Amino acid sequence: MFAKTLSRGLIIAAAFVAMNSMADTFPAAKISEMMAFKTMDKNKDGMVSKAEFLEMAGKTYDMYAKEMGAKGGKIDAAQLEKLRTMMFMQ
Repeated sequence: MFAKTLSRGLIIAAAFVAMNSMADTFPAAKISEMMAFKTMDKNKDGMVSKAEFLEMAGKTYDMYAKEMGAKGGKIDAAQLEKLRTMMFMQ
């Protein structure tokens, strides 16, 4: 009986961990894709202008803030660090 209850508990815990991992992975992959050179180079001239970079950085921030449920479009220091890491991950 105890082993059966323990097994169910472990399965439920593993499911929650997996769901949390998937939630964190999708935005990071999307943000990394958005900050890729080929995505930012809107006019396809082989260079990224300040305007192109800032446009994509703004879209990235907005998407992330919405995903995190930011109040008033603001994020805290920990959220900013996570966003910065996702934006510039290789």
